[in-house]
Amino acid sequence: MKLAETPIVGKVIAPNNPTASNRQEQWRRSIEANNVPLDFYGEVIDQDGNPLSGVYISAAVRHATIENLGGETQIERTTDQSGRFDIVDVVGDSFFIKTMTKDGYEREPGQNTFGSSEGTISIPIVFKMWQTNAHSPLISGQQSFQVQTDGRPYIIDLTKGTISESGDGDLRVSLKYLDQTTTAQMSDWSSVINVIDGALLEESNRYSAMYSAPREGYTPVFRLEGKVKNGQRGTTGERRFYVRLKGGSEYGRIVIQMFAPYNDQIPGLIRLQYTLNPTGSLTLR
Repeated sequence: MKLAETPIVGKVIAPNNPTASNRQEQWRRSIEANNVPLDFYGEVIDQDGNPLSGVYISAAVRHATIENLGGETQIERTTDQSGRFDIVDVVGDSFFIKTMTKDGYEREPGQNTFGSSEGTISIPIVFKMWQTNAHSPLISGQQSFQVQTDGRPYIIDLTKGTISESGDGDLRVSLKYLDQTTTAQMSDWSSVINVIDGALLEESNRYSAMYSAPREGYTPVFRLEGKVKNGQRGTTGERRFYVRLKGGSEYGRIVIQMFAPYNDQIPGLIRLQYTLNPTGSLTLR
């Protein structure tokens, strides 16, 4: 008599998957290859450029692993008599400043995250702190102006926060964009910012707080030209400038963005933020 076959019930062992295992190992190596010896040198100065000792710095070094992509090593430092500090003999892929404190001072906003190696002993990364009472009487404002885009000049008075086609002011601006008959055509596009009885200097460092205006390096006019496909918006992008006004007796900063066209109802638009120091000081804080 033939006996009935009884199925064997037990644990199923899956075959090895060398491809998946290799991919995970490659991923692990790729992540951990970014962790290198950190070499960071910094210097803290006050608003007048003097070394600032006794500044407490709380920082973190990111050390990523496959198990913890955001792993951090906490670091604490205090600046020496020359305002210097360093972070060495640690391993990671980036460095982040959390706080920088000293009684009677506050840090100027700026860059917080750095690569694994930044600055040198001879050329450290510089951070600036301001005395909390180092403030100037400032004129600040924020405006949006609708304009025509036929190249006509407009006069902006920064003190009053107004725009007009004639009269006195601080900036002379214009936009030019003329629609073509078909959407396939390209249109000439141009924008001009001219400082009346003064000059401007573009700030290229996106981390700069622009708290202190430079004395040199200014030019009287900024111009941006190009081609825009009919129906598409052209823009200067957000531009940041220091401005020297009224024959050099006044300094300030502006953030400006110009659009042409803006939309179907508004041919051109100027967005403007400004801060002026009417005392003639370079301090814009």
